[in-house]
Amino acid sequence: MTARWATARDWLRWHPLRAVLVALAVITALTGVAEIVAPNALLRLLGADPTPLAAQLFGTVGLFMIVVGALLAQSLLRRVPHRDVVLWSGVQKAGAVVAVSLGVAQQLFGTIALLVAAFDLATAALLFVYWRRLRQAAAQGRHTTEPRPRRVRRTLPTETTAHEAFPGSGRRRHARGLADGCGEGPHRGGTHL
Repeated sequence: MTARWATARDWLRWHPLRAVLVALAVITALTGVAEIVAPNALLRLLGADPTPLAAQLFGTVGLFMIVVGALLAQSLLRRVPHRDVVLWSGVQKAGAVVAVSLGVAQQLFGTIALLVAAFDLATAALLFVYWRRLRQAAAQGRHTTEPRPRRVRRTLPTETTAHEAFPGSGRRRHARGLADGCGEGPHRGGTHL
């Protein structure tokens, strides 16, 4: 379990925005489950009249929330998230902001429903930011938003004198050459063959 936790912690460190978006996608899917299981209670909480028609439509919306949230979470957990899934999830969230705001404006929902609109607006904004990052990475020929690994230039060691390799020894012969210092052998020219 420790290795798995370390892997998750490393993933969160390298992908903080993705991790937030995964959490928001899971919240979206779980909210959809709640809308199916208890539509009347949620409608009352949002200040709406829980008629049978409203409960049925709310449950249907919940089904779509499960699908969108689960699809987004699954895509974000892949090595390379699918850009179109991120884009259309953002469009869905932006549409939800408009729909809930209209419902409040028409007094179908109470003003508390604006909290739902604010959540969806924040999620949509983060999704569009992440979609833009994915698009830029693809344009640069990268297929991920992970930072590029830093290239470490490794130079081959040059010939080192015994004095440099072993300070205080006082010897000036080549440490990697032959004992007579002729420079022949497997380490000729400072490179490993």
